[in-house]
Amino acid sequence: VKIMKFEAALMTFHKESDESIAIKSFVQANSMAKKLNKEAMCSESDLRMMMKLYLDAFWVYNDMRNDLSYNIHEIGKILEREYQCQYLFDVDSNKYYSSCPALLLHNDFGFSFRGSEKYKCSICGLPIMECEHISGEFYDDVVCKEIEGRCNICGEEKCKKHIEGEKYNHVEAVKIVYDVKLVTFDMVEEPEMRFARVSKIYLPEDMVIDGIEEEDKETFVYGKSKLYCHHCSQCTGYVPNRFHHLFNRGEDETKS
Repeated sequence: VKIMKFEAALMTFHKESDESIAIKSFVQANSMAKKLNKEAMCSESDLRMMMKLYLDAFWVYNDMRNDLSYNIHEIGKILEREYQCQYLFDVDSNKYYSSCPALLLHNDFGFSFRGSEKYKCSICGLPIMECEHISGEFYDDVVCKEIEGRCNICGEEKCKKHIEGEKYNHVEAVKIVYDVKLVTFDMVEEPEMRFARVSKIYLPEDMVIDGIEEEDKETFVYGKSKLYCHHCSQCTGYVPNRFHHLFNRGEDETKS
């Protein structure tokens, strides 16, 4: 049995709802697709961005998954044909890996995180219970400073727009999560945080070696040689509810 190693996002933090992010991504991807159809050309970075945007929609809109999977794989075929697709290599784990949406979407399950965390104010940096600011409210005359490595005005790392010590108006107070303690996490069919999904897929070394053509094995150097992906041209299609049996064993036993 070959055991696959995954890297996953267990928690997601956005100022927007998952649905809002998904619809924006879907609209942007469709706009890029129209440009591609019209001009019959697109940069590699744009093609890969389209796949990521469609994947955002894929995780949120279950009833559109077949169509979105088709779009992602069709874009992948163009990438494979025009630019070639390669697995990357992680030196620390000594494994080839991929974060390609065309591969990730086939792992259509997610993760439910349970734990405890503490919050501090993005404006003053104090714990929420000791702070006079209200999350979601806007404040004037906020003195710019760095909190947890981020600008307290815009929340960006290495901010160059705001000057430390200067005052700014209309600054939103948000809760910054810190001191997160993981209690447990579960693999679930549809996570509450829709983007808490598998984000990287690592290939076992023996799987890589077994997959090398005989004529190429003499020249292939593990970790040094390029490993190409041909998934999109070989994929037979997305299979909905592929992992359904893992989460509904009791239901299946009842039916039988």
